[in-house]
Amino acid sequence: MPSVEPHQKHTEPASAVILSLKLNSPATESQPEVLFETEALPLPSVKRMGLTRRVGRRLLAAVNFVATYLMINVTGFIGGILFRVLNRTRIYGRWNIGVSKNTLLASNHRTMIDSYLLGHLSTWPFGWILPRVLPYHPAAKENFFRNRIIGWFSWRWRCIPVRRGVKDFAALRVMTETLPKGQMCIFPEGTRSRTGELKEGRPGTGKLIHDTRCKVVPIYHSGMETVLPVGTAWPRIFRRIEVNIGKPIDMSDLYALPASKETSKIVIERVMEAIAELKAESEARAAARVPWFVAVKRGFARVADLPLSLGRRF
Repeated sequence: MPSVEPHQKHTEPASAVILSLKLNSPATESQPEVLFETEALPLPSVKRMGLTRRVGRRLLAAVNFVATYLMINVTGFIGGILFRVLNRTRIYGRWNIGVSKNTLLASNHRTMIDSYLLGHLSTWPFGWILPRVLPYHPAAKENFFRNRIIGWFSWRWRCIPVRRGVKDFAALRVMTETLPKGQMCIFPEGTRSRTGELKEGRPGTGKLIHDTRCKVVPIYHSGMETVLPVGTAWPRIFRRIEVNIGKPIDMSDLYALPASKETSKIVIERVMEAIAELKAESEARAAARVPWFVAVKRGFARVADLPLSLGRRF
């Protein structure tokens, strides 16, 4: 069978080498047949292209980091104005979040703007000086990554695309690799609760907790459904919001168990139990709260009784 092999003519200078191919056969071995000739293109400088590419990537990473830093902190600041100035927000256990990495904020889910509330809690006031507390957010791919413009902003907000309605193992792997680098806000229920009752937690969140050995901080908030009711597009103001942040959940005994589906369910059940305890505390506090006019009436009564109480003492 004829074989094709390269043949170089050494009569040309090294800068313009002529390449040719000859067909070796018993009949034409003494006179090789030249199939085609071409000049070899000069090889690019691999070192220069590599350096340019590395510099470009570092500049792009720096621009993305600055954009992420500014967008998350500015969004948290705007969230603070919305929730703390335009609405009455009370936060219990604020310092239970901390500033350490590998921290998961597990909260109940009521409205589309719950992530902004959790982002404000996580970033204010340390987000400006400690970029590691800027949280990641698993977000629905169909909503937050439906086009390039929205996707670019979602990436800058540190959103992780997750496909709804399916077991997205690729997204779970990304979250497992990302959580040890910082903090993450997640809704273990997986979807919003229309009635306010806690739903069953998803085993995927339990697997994420077990695989990363992270610090889990339970959060329960109420009143967000009055800020953004179902069917409205703009948030309302002068509403009461209450946020209860519990102490980190002790998972040391569960981390010793082997990774399995049953272990993931046990882990997420403990997380949902901690959130349910915060819900009970919030409801008890709301039941003990009196209307403002009753509180004002009691205040006037105490002021009126002040002279009598002073006279009894003296």
